[in-house]
Amino acid sequence: MQHPVIHTSRVHGSFPSLGSQIKDLTDGRRNLGLGKGSIKSIHVLLPGLGDRWQCGGLLIARKFASLLNRHVPTQLVTYVDREAGIPFVDDVDATDAGDLFVMTWAPHVNDLARRLKGRRLVYYAQSVVWQKQIELPVTVPIICLSRYIMAQWTLKAPYAPLFLLGPVLEIDCYDYAIERDIDVLFIARKSTKYLRDYLVPALK
Repeated sequence: MQHPVIHTSRVHGSFPSLGSQIKDLTDGRRNLGLGKGSIKSIHVLLPGLGDRWQCGGLLIARKFASLLNRHVPTQLVTYVDREAGIPFVDDVDATDAGDLFVMTWAPHVNDLARRLKGRRLVYYAQSVVWQKQIELPVTVPIICLSRYIMAQWTLKAPYAPLFLLGPVLEIDCYDYAIERDIDVLFIARKSTKYLRDYLVPALK
C-alpha cells in the first residue's frame, strides 16, 4: 500500500512520511495537540461491522486502523453493536493516558465526544455532510480525508489542530498512462454545489 501524507494546515513545504509522523506522535514530540505523554495504543471507533454499517467510510476506517497498527498497537472498537472478537467501548480499560480514541462516524461524533469525555480523542473526518451538526472542543484534533474537507474545517474550527490524511490506496491503484474511455467520473452522492454546478460544467 502507498503511504499517504499527514500534515497540519498551518505548515508549508515538504512533509515526512506517515510512518515518521506517527513515530513522532508516539515519542511524545507531537501529540495531536493533546498535551504531554506518548500514544501507547489507538482505538478506532466504529458503530459495528455488520451489513447495516457497510459503506466506504467503514472500509476506509478499517484500512486506516490496519495501517496505524504497523506503527502503534491499534484495534477496532465498536460502540453500538457487539461483534465477536471485537472489544466494545464500555469494556475497554482506557485509564492510561496513552490511550487514543479515533472517532470516524460523523453522525455519532457529538455523542461519542460526550460519552468519552476526559479521554484523548481525535476525529477522522471523511466528509462534510454532517459538519454543521458536529460541535467539538478545540482540543480535539481533526484528521481530514481531503484538502476540501480540511478547508471546510478550517472555516468552521480555525483554532482546532487540523491534519490531512488521504485514504490508503491499494498497490493496484496506479496510473499506467493508458488511454481510457472515461476522462472524468462524477459521483453526485455527497457532492457539493460548487463541484456540481461550477467545476464539473467547466470540465466539459
